[in-house]
Amino acid sequence: MNAGYLPVALLGTLAVQPEAALVMTPVDIGLAIAAYWATNAVAAPIVGHRADQPGWAPTGALGVAMSGLILFLLAAVVGSKPTLMLAMAIAGVGLALCSQSSNLTIAREVPWSRQGRAFGLKQTAPPIIAMASGLIGTGIAVPFGWRWAAREMTRRTSH
Repeated sequence: MNAGYLPVALLGTLAVQPEAALVMTPVDIGLAIAAYWATNAVAAPIVGHRADQPGWAPTGALGVAMSGLILFLLAAVVGSKPTLMLAMAIAGVGLALCSQSSNLTIAREVPWSRQGRAFGLKQTAPPIIAMASGLIGTGIAVPFGWRWAAREMTRRTSH
């Protein structure tokens, strides 16, 4: 699955708790999520061009590291609207790195006759991550808090 989706899945699934803890409105959470998608849209073509040069492995590693860093920041540092917006904007770049890396991996490593199936499976990552975040995230965040859930996701991403 694509680790780049984890920060937005966490924020979207657990929006009620960060909203209350950071004194935000639903509009603020929506703007943070919009910042994520906007930076992803801007970064993806640039990252795609750059990923062709060093290859998919370093690009993917950087994307996963960025996503893990953002999960850590959400868990430990983010305490205001501007820091949340910045963290989610950076997470959008992480998604661009992860997505381009996985696309290159499929294009280069999967036989042509199976690429349709491989790309189809890749496209299942966002809904699966959203569903898992909804089930697992709320199971952790309700009793332990949203920052603990973010720390747990960070720990699992770093392995």
